[in-house]
Amino acid sequence: MTAFNLTNQNLETILNRALEGYDLSTAETLLLLSPTSQANFGKLPLTQLPTEITTIQKTADKLRQQQVGDTITYVINRNINFTNICEQHCSFCAFRRDE
Repeated sequence: MTAFNLTNQNLETILNRALEGYDLSTAETLLLLSPTSQANFGKLPLTQLPTEITTIQKTADKLRQQQVGDTITYVINRNINFTNICEQHCSFCAFRRDE
């Protein structure tokens, strides 16, 4: 169990459960999102972010490190049909022909 020194004990419990590998409930996830919905933190310097936000960020980074380390991957997603006759007009498709 990690000591986060947060005033919100529910938040600390949820973060510890996540680090221990438990799936979080919808209610727990909403509680994690609640500090971020109270203001626009995107414009603040990192040193001025609330403790709850930086603790959630650090916990997420620990989970990422545990699960995948520093490996970066990507997927090229291609939806290729058997024919190029299609009338769906998807904006991403370069193969579509009307006739």
